[in-house]
Amino acid sequence: DENLEGLLSTVPYLPQMGFTAEHRVYKFDYRGCRFIFLDTGDMDYRNPSAWGSKHPDFQAQMAILSKWLQEAKEKETHQVFITFHNPAFCISYWGPLPLEENPHPYLKPFASELKITVFNGHVHTTEVYQVDGIRYLILGAGGGEQGHEANPPPTDYPEELYWKGQPRVEDYNYLRVQVSNKGTRMWLRRYRPRADTPVEEVELYKE
Repeated sequence: DENLEGLLSTVPYLPQMGFTAEHRVYKFDYRGCRFIFLDTGDMDYRNPSAWGSKHPDFQAQMAILSKWLQEAKEKETHQVFITFHNPAFCISYWGPLPLEENPHPYLKPFASELKITVFNGHVHTTEVYQVDGIRYLILGAGGGEQGHEANPPPTDYPEELYWKGQPRVEDYNYLRVQVSNKGTRMWLRRYRPRADTPVEEVELYKE
């Protein structure tokens, strides 16, 4: 489905936000928050952690991202939520996007004035990072087959804040986010089949 006809017919409102088969990024504002969606492209099994999108390519998407973040800053839309598939930070399986194809350096200059949260997937696990004031969450444990081992992180790599170095177990979950005048809170509702308390909710973040 190179022209994304199935997707666009299933989700017909996307073109109203600027999304097309050749321009697979979009954004919208809702109740004082900005939501930005980028496209990392199809996975190349020869290089599964790479940014493969050509619609537009990485540099063009970063120019769009910077423009949308600058707009949010000027509009005083301080809460920004960004979604793209391949993770910016990761110590599991395929690992993170390479530095030359990683949005983090483009997000960092805005982190002092915007509250930025990034949602990633791709790797079937859960990981949480806070890097240069930006929150990163890998939310790949919604139901797919999981790998339970982490790779040894490079020296000086940001600390992973969900497992915190503990042995990993089977863990299926979804995230709940609440934004109010009091700040942002995030909870993870999880199911661990072999745990004494298999279903529980844990708070990941509170402003």
